[in-house]
Amino acid sequence: MCSEAHRNALLKMLNLAYVPQEISVNQLEGVMANVSTRHGVGFTNLDLPPEGRNHNKALHITMECKGAVLSHVLVDTGSSLNVLPKQILRKIDAEGS
Repeated sequence: MCSEAHRNALLKMLNLAYVPQEISVNQLEGVMANVSTRHGVGFTNLDLPPEGRNHNKALHITMECKGAVLSHVLVDTGSSLNVLPKQILRKIDAEGS
């Protein structure tokens, strides 16, 4: 709480946030982590497919990394292994690759 202005802005954001009563503590911590993450991607229930949260569809996005446009980027926060194809590694010109 650096200043009264910072405190007021934070309280305003927290008061506007919708948190359902049935949310668990772990889920609430995840919501707060999403709020504090820079350059994050967020979704609401309106973004869900017709079958709701119980789907297994992957999300593919296009992004820019070091000036190179990468298509078909897989977003899977439940994965324990992230694989970057060698051709993409060459495309972004990563040092030491």
